[in-house]
Amino acid sequence: MSGRKTQNVIVGTVVLVALFVLVFGMAFLNEYHPGQSNVEYTVVATQVGLLNQGDPVKFNGVKVGKVKKIHLDDDHTVKILVQVESGVGIPVGSTVEIQNVGLMGERMINVILAPGNKLYPPGSTLPASYDYGIAETMGAAGVVIEQAKGIVEELQRVVDSTVGRPDFVPR
Repeated sequence: MSGRKTQNVIVGTVVLVALFVLVFGMAFLNEYHPGQSNVEYTVVATQVGLLNQGDPVKFNGVKVGKVKKIHLDDDHTVKILVQVESGVGIPVGSTVEIQNVGLMGERMINVILAPGNKLYPPGSTLPASYDYGIAETMGAAGVVIEQAKGIVEELQRVVDSTVGRPDFVPR
């Protein structure tokens, strides 16, 4: 019977270790830090591009939080609930931008902190601008190239109907 008890103890220990690894692994992946408190702000924009729940929130490029929720409002604006560490505040006059952070279109919210000691209280609503990234710029460049092709074709038609005509050369 002692062999069976040893086997049960080993199985129980393995199960407990697996649960421990699972719980702390999930906490690590969710960036949970025991004892850290967070505050929330609402960011309002007209467009968010590829921004998703869980994307980083940075203050002057330093990660201090993440996007908690994105909601399209009745007035067609996008409300973004962001969660940031409670120790850092947003000074009045700061600029909030939704930015492209890579070639693959990853997005983040970057708050460019203004100088000053007067802070927005937690729960405040801040306006944000949308910073077009590489993907949007390349798309706009494609439209410009197509328009340029049309202009060149029209210019070629005008030249062909005037100075490009054979009877125009002797004049």
